[in-house]
Amino acid sequence: MADYYSEASFIALSNLTPVEVEWLVGEFSVDPEDLADEEQEVWAAARGLETPCHWGFAHKIVDTVDTTGAIKSLWIYSDCCFDPANVAGFLHHMLTTLRPEFTIGFEWSNSCSKARIDAFGGGAAVVTKEGVEWCNTNEWLSMKMEISG
Repeated sequence: MADYYSEASFIALSNLTPVEVEWLVGEFSVDPEDLADEEQEVWAAARGLETPCHWGFAHKIVDTVDTTGAIKSLWIYSDCCFDPANVAGFLHHMLTTLRPEFTIGFEWSNSCSKARIDAFGGGAAVVTKEGVEWCNTNEWLSMKMEISG
């Protein structure tokens, strides 16, 4: 039997203000698995999540360093069950609320513990307050192969 993974790791926002940190802590304080089914739907919809029963990613507010010194940053990651749609939905919700002028990009990979046909790939997304643009390697490769005949 093979295990399938979707993985990602990136800093979504840097130089978080105390107000932004407080907002993020509040957002992440709820574990959707603790909510009743009907509450999960409402909770998820308010945050742009397509899959209401889980976040689809792990998250931490971490100290990072830039040219000005130590800053607070939002790290989003997963080493097994990354859900790009939930991540993009939440980032869109976050940008609309906190930094409407900002753009966030991220990538993810899909892999498998054993060699399987079509078990590897990945994609990327660019998130703004206007929405999300997607690219996945399977679609890109298919398009390129079709063009080259």
